[in-house]
Amino acid sequence: MRPSLLCAVFLSFPLFVPTAIQAQDLSLPDWSGAYLGAGLGASVGLARTGGEGYDNAQPAYFDATDIAQLRAALQSQHYARRLAGYVLVGYGQQEGALYYGLEGSLGATAMEGSRTVSQSYNTVPAASFTNTLSYAAHWQAAVRARLGFAQDNWLAYVSAGLAATQVHLDASFSDNNITGASGSSSSDPLALGVTLGLGAEYALNEHWALRTDYAYTHFGEASTMMSIAYPGFGSDLRNSVALSSHTVTVGLSYRF
Repeated sequence: MRPSLLCAVFLSFPLFVPTAIQAQDLSLPDWSGAYLGAGLGASVGLARTGGEGYDNAQPAYFDATDIAQLRAALQSQHYARRLAGYVLVGYGQQEGALYYGLEGSLGATAMEGSRTVSQSYNTVPAASFTNTLSYAAHWQAAVRARLGFAQDNWLAYVSAGLAATQVHLDASFSDNNITGASGSSSSDPLALGVTLGLGAEYALNEHWALRTDYAYTHFGEASTMMSIAYPGFGSDLRNSVALSSHTVTVGLSYRF
């Protein structure tokens, strides 16, 4: 190669390299903007049941020993595995490698179960009581802030926010003490909680991305109160449940 041609190639090299790098950078996804998505996965739910007796009526049916026994008897833990699905909408902003945004989701879940406990009274061993609690939550909504790091076609993030669900509760109580005491109640309280998670997305092109997400969600206690009826006596009995879940999903999102 002649020296003049070699010099020309050498001098022009700095002009071509930045252009090539710039073109490569432009081909990388920009995670900024609004997006929609949906996904499917599995959820492991934990339910912690509990209860408390109250001597709100006079004369009271439950004494202090009965109340302590009921409090211990109604405590339990239940695990269940279920399918989970969701739809979501969000908006994010990318500045360099830093990404931040806000995302809302609505999912179908099936945190449900029941527990029946029967024991003899410590105060009256010849008599026994039976308490049943059924609970179910079929949907879950959440609003989460996301903070992430973008590199090449990947976006990794952590998330935190608030969650809500509606819990349907059915409770009943009965015993065989002489004429027998009984009570029942139902309620549909809204349970609020917190959610924490992490996940990753891979951009297939300018608009579509695959995503996988893990979220831990814990809801506050939901309860239902019943009046225990017995001739000449009365007390109240509260049944409660606190729900939490570990959910892993795989989905697809579309950025506008």
